[in-house]
Amino acid sequence: MIYIDLKYISIVGSQLRNFKKKKDGLYNCSCPVCGDSDKKKTKARGYFYQKSDSMFYKCHNCGVGLGIGNFLRVNFPSYYNSYIVEKYKTDPNDFFNKKSKNSEVTVEKQSQTTSLENNVNSNNWQKLSDMPDTHYAKAYALNRNIPKNLFEYIFFTEEFDKLVNDLFPGRYPNLAPKDNRLVIPFYSSKKELIGLQGRSFTADKKLRYITIRKDESVKLIYGLDRFNSSNSGYVVEGPIDSMFLPNCLAASNSDLESVLKHTNTNLTLIFDNEPRNKEIVTLMNKAILNSNSVCIWPKSIAQKDINDMILSGLSSDNLIQIIKDRTFSGLKAQLEFNSWKKV
Repeated sequence: MIYIDLKYISIVGSQLRNFKKKKDGLYNCSCPVCGDSDKKKTKARGYFYQKSDSMFYKCHNCGVGLGIGNFLRVNFPSYYNSYIVEKYKTDPNDFFNKKSKNSEVTVEKQSQTTSLENNVNSNNWQKLSDMPDTHYAKAYALNRNIPKNLFEYIFFTEEFDKLVNDLFPGRYPNLAPKDNRLVIPFYSSKKELIGLQGRSFTADKKLRYITIRKDESVKLIYGLDRFNSSNSGYVVEGPIDSMFLPNCLAASNSDLESVLKHTNTNLTLIFDNEPRNKEIVTLMNKAILNSNSVCIWPKSIAQKDINDMILSGLSSDNLIQIIKDRTFSGLKAQLEFNSWKKV
């Protein structure tokens, strides 16, 4: 069935900047999701490549990875329906609904919160759930495979500085104007807005993440508003990674152990898979020496973080099982850690 993928790549190729065939099964273009580069229009870091009997798309600038169906749905929706009919001989709506349902099975829906819209007076933001799939902000979230049932809690703004100033007047006067970002709000366990994180859509931007705090004395932990303290849970580094695991918190940095004093729940610490990163290696070793439960990634996992693992093809269920199988404490954790680290 690869000929159908190649057919549609050829159809949309004329509409892609710098599109060209490199060799059989490999095509190059400027990425339509991130724009590749506003300054250098000759930049072309998007690739269509063959894997088994299908074609896939990958951008080496923004990191998005998509099957051809999702690539068309996000960037060329007018071709999506006919592609699905040809490729899978099924109704496009049935196919999409089935895929969406499966992607959300293991992710707990957030409870109602004192949401961002109740704290903002301006109108320079939008919920991802209210936006068309073709908008680049929502396309970014779709490309990262973020569960759609969480889009109601993720926002977009074209003026990050104005949004921040509306929320926390005078606290951050030096933010760049006209800065469009994905906005992820942070809430306390009492569902009060305590901060937010703005993520740039440009991979090479100097400030890829900007973290805003209502109060410097308050530890920013993502997910407290929907965390069930009566169940065991997980701690990861980034908010987006936490969206793929049930009952999961994000520390917003590599110091996962710092989250433990804010909850009495039994938590598994899941550091990024970076055995050559001295900071992570040091923090993991400290957590193990303090008798915490830590996930030590197997050598078969090459990806750096949970979102990348999901994008590589792992389902949330498979990922959770790997985490359960590879969670250790005490002497066993130290032995596995010594085998894992590369510094």
